[in-house]
This record gives sequence, structure tokens and C-alpha cells, in this order.
Amino acid sequence: MKDAVVHGEMERQLIRTLSTHAAVPAFVRRMAARIESSPLAYRLAHGVFWSFAGTALARTLALAASVVTARLLGKQGYGEFGVVNSTLLTLQTFASVGLGATATRYVAELRAKDPERAARILALSAIVSAASGLLGMALLWAFSDSIAIHMLNAPPLAGLLRIAAVGLVFTTLNGAQVGALAGFEAFRTLTWLNMWSGLLGVPLAVAGVWFWGLQGAVWATVATGAVQWSLSHFAVRDEARAYGIALGAAGWWREQRVLWSFSLPALAQGIMVAPVNWAAAAILVNQPRGYPEMGVLSVANQWFGAVMFLPVALGGAVLPVLLERVGQGDARGARMVLGAAVAMNTAVVVPIVAGASLASPWIMEMYGKEFGAAWHTLVVVLITAGLVAATTPVGNLFAAAERLWLAVLMNSGWAILFLVATLFLVKWGALGVATARLIAYVIHVGWTLWFALSFLRAGKQSSPRGSGA
Repeated sequence: MKDAVVHGEMERQLIRTLSTHAAVPAFVRRMAARIESSPLAYRLAHGVFWSFAGTALARTLALAASVVTARLLGKQGYGEFGVVNSTLLTLQTFASVGLGATATRYVAELRAKDPERAARILALSAIVSAASGLLGMALLWAFSDSIAIHMLNAPPLAGLLRIAAVGLVFTTLNGAQVGALAGFEAFRTLTWLNMWSGLLGVPLAVAGVWFWGLQGAVWATVATGAVQWSLSHFAVRDEARAYGIALGAAGWWREQRVLWSFSLPALAQGIMVAPVNWAAAAILVNQPRGYPEMGVLSVANQWFGAVMFLPVALGGAVLPVLLERVGQGDARGARMVLGAAVAMNTAVVVPIVAGASLASPWIMEMYGKEFGAAWHTLVVVLITAGLVAATTPVGNLFAAAERLWLAVLMNSGWAILFLVATLFLVKWGALGVATARLIAYVIHVGWTLWFALSFLRAGKQSSPRGSGA
């Protein structure tokens, strides 16, 4: 806590300097003065800065690793690696049972006013995520042959899926722990975790591919997950101690109702994306030259993640503040937080998408000459990422307004649109799948904005919790 206080004072001094120094541009001075005068604005700015720094660093290191991996494996090998990772991510989505969002939601609300209940929520998240991760590992191990042969059209991938299954336990546990750290608003800590896991993960990936090829790449993914889990485990322990939360398993099952009231709806809201992307990938790899095309799509999707780094960073910083405002009945504060997040996402992501689209031929060439001709796919993926980024904060609004089942319905519509369009367009390979996803998201953005505008018009109500779409 002493370090946190020192760093907090340094941040306030920096903001004070920015708000008064004559050499600082006027618009920056005005912004800094506003942040300095508002505790809510300061908390939001603090979270955004550290989340931005940590996520940007993690994405940069991930891109560096992907360039080296793709150049060494080629289109075919990188396509196989991509579909193994997609399978792992899909199972992780189910195994997580929405526990990351649950930890964020309840730790943010309870860390100060009810430390004992916060401890039970943390224990619930840890125990259930461990059990579901082990179950997911067992299922993937048992059905790896069937998945590789009948779904992925690649019997040799069965062994790689069994290796990836080991990593499922680590990634599931880590997801719950990262959610808890976001609830503690420990964004500076998350930045350091991202830095160290990235600095260790990149050489692991390069060494794995260099010496053992595709199998080494998968083992490197497992090892990186183990590193992330161990680092986040100790970080959660330290944050809990700082808030006077005594970690332990006593009474954890008393909070099981949280699983039904929040975790499962949160899971249902987010459950569509990874499985539907995996289903689209399975459709693609069953086409002629499917795995080389999957390699192209996997490379392009790395840049989807890179564009999304700001919304991810903002989401981690915004959600605990937004939930706290809603919990205290501060409708005006909640709308201010959400509006700032939407505006910032749009303002920052648009030039990034435009610049990366113009540079797309050179970006794809970085991964190897055989990727260069597929730059059109990258452009479509970047445009899609821009649309998603602009509306990502609305996902927090669904949670704050307790309209998660409406989000489930909307996401189901997106999933159906994406897969139906994929069936029609997959004959154009990676470009066809990317275009199908863009079409689905254009329609999805339309009804998401409808909800947001309807909700925000209800601003005269005493709390966003009471408003409807």
C-alpha cells in the first residue's frame, strides 16, 4: 500500500503540473484540470492509463511473437497453429463460466464495504475455475481424436490438442484472477504482469518454434499460460492483503447464487464469440487449401486483437467505476463514464484502422512473402475491428443495466448471421470468412446502438438500473 500511495501522489503531481504549466497546450491543461478537480475523473484516468499501457505492451509483444512464428511455420503451419489456439480459446470460454466478469463485478463493489463477502467471492471464483478448467482439460483430451478427424479435417492435430488441453487449466484460472485484479482497480499491477509474461512469452514462442516446430509453438503457449497464472496468483494475494481481505475457502459455497444470477448470464453474453469464430474456422479448414487460408485469417486476426487493445484497456478500467456508480445510484456519473469511453474509442481507433489499412500490403509481407497477396483480408478485418471497438463500451452498459439476457439475444443474432454468411462466402477463403464477419457486425452494431440510445435517453431516472432498452 505504501508504494501505491507514493505512486498515486506522483500521478497527482504530474496532473497538477500538466494543468498549470505554461508550456503545456491549452486543451491538455483544461483536461488535466478537469481530472484533478474530479475524484471520479481521476480514478477513470488512472485506470485508463495503466490499462492502456499494459494492454498495448501485451499486444505489441504478441504481434512480435506472431510475426516470428508465422515466418517459421508458413501459411499451412500457422493455419494449424491458429485452429489449435481457436479450439483452446473456445473451451476456455466455456470453462471460465463468466468468473472473470463475476470477480470484477463483486470485488469492485465489495472490497471496501464487505471484505468478508469479497473473500468468499474470490474463493468461489478460484475453486469453480479450477474445477471447470480440469473438466475442460479432460474433455479435450478425451475427444481430441474426434475433433481433429471429424471437425478439423486434420488427424495429426489430435496430439497438439492434447498438449493444448494442459494449458486450459492455467488460462481458466488466470482469467478469474485477472478479473479480480480489475475489480481491485490494480491496473498498474496488471501492466507489470503483462510486461513480464510478454517478455518471457516471446522468447518461449521463438525457441519453441525454432527447435520443435508446430509442437514447440503449442508447448510455448502452455508455458506462457502457466507463467501468467503464477504471476496473477501472487498479485491477487497482495491486493487482497492491502484491502484487509483474508483469503480462504471458508463459506465460499454460500455465494453460489452469484453463479446463477450473474456468472451464467455473463457467460451467455460472451459465449458466442469464441465458439462461433471456431465454427467459422472449422468451415474454412474443411475447404480445399483450407489450412493455408486459415493461416492468412489467423495473421489478420492478430491485428484485430491489436486494434481492440484500446477498448480492452478501457473496458478493464471503466467497468469497476461504472458498476460502482450504478451501485450507488449515480446515473449522471455512469452516463459520463460510458460517454467518455465511447468517444475515446471512436476517436483513437479510426485513425489506427485507416493507417493500418493503408499499410496492409507491407504488414502482411512481414509475416512472409506468401502472406503478402492476402492484404485485402487484413483490410476487411481492420474495418470490422473498428466497428467492434466503437461499440465495445456498450457491453458494460448491458451489465450495469442488468440486461445481460438482451445481450445474449443480440449476440445470438450475430452468431447466426456470421455462420450463414460464412457458408455462402467461404469459397473465397479467408477473405470470404472475414467479409461474413463484417456483414454480421454491421447489423449487430445497428441494434446495439439502438439499445444504447434508448437507455441513455432514460437519463432522468434515478438509476441506470431502473431503465430499460
